[in-house]
Amino acid sequence: MAAGFPRPSSGPSPQVTGTDRSSIVQLMHDPLPSFWAEVKSGNWGDRLGPVIIERFSGARPTYVTDRGGRYLTVGTLIQPGYLKPGDHIWGSGYLKPKIVPASLDLTFHAVRGPRSRDGLIAQGWDVPAVYGDPGLLLPHLYQPAAPFASLKQYPMSLIPHMGVSPAYRETLATLSPEIHVIDILGDVETVLRELWASELVFSSSLHGIIGAESYGIPAEFVQFHTWPDHGNDERFKYDDYYASTGRAPRVPLDWRAVTADQVETAAAQLAQTWRPPVIDLVPLVQACPFNWLGIETPDDLKLERLA
Repeated sequence: MAAGFPRPSSGPSPQVTGTDRSSIVQLMHDPLPSFWAEVKSGNWGDRLGPVIIERFSGARPTYVTDRGGRYLTVGTLIQPGYLKPGDHIWGSGYLKPKIVPASLDLTFHAVRGPRSRDGLIAQGWDVPAVYGDPGLLLPHLYQPAAPFASLKQYPMSLIPHMGVSPAYRETLATLSPEIHVIDILGDVETVLRELWASELVFSSSLHGIIGAESYGIPAEFVQFHTWPDHGNDERFKYDDYYASTGRAPRVPLDWRAVTADQVETAAAQLAQTWRPPVIDLVPLVQACPFNWLGIETPDDLKLERLA
């Protein structure tokens, strides 16, 4: 079994090695202090964090906000307001470069992409060149019980960012009967089933783009609304993801300017020009700091088939 990392806690952490079986068993029975972005309405991508932690560790992730020494995974979590002293970062990304105080004493095992790494290194942090959003591991966690081809119901699905108002979301499907709108606030399995049923995806949610592309579903980065006060920095996390998967930054398609006549053209262009992500996920897997189960490759992860 591969060597593990100590479980962070408010006190001393036990040292776990590949031969220390009793310690590993104990870790799997202890709650695992973790953090993910928590919003009242829920967010599909953020709900993936605890699922992934459990699949690698065999332990129960516990949502912790009052102390550090936690594990942070899926999401744009490298933000001063989220971080606590002693946290472990694995696959998280920046929203935009901000000062991350050295007093936080963070450990970086992997980050979403090279832009996150560059921003952290510029501040003096030690960050390995290990990239990947853990959401890309989805096909190794969930697969449909039926063949993909038999699931397709929606020629085109739109996924608005969770910040888009419900009223506006309801208007998106009115452009064309070909359009289906996926609610990114849905639970993990519901959103997965809707993704699998989609031929193409247009998304202003990075979670939506990553989820679709991980299954080989062509996805386009779109803008459904005016960005908040972040300005061009709002695109940083998208550019970071594209860089980590061997692609140039994408200029978002402004869906507000798309007419009913242009919907079919946008779909045809995406189908013809989309290039899948190119990334080796083995280094990401092997850098996982809560890998109590000794996962060596993505294929070693427990796969669940959904009917």
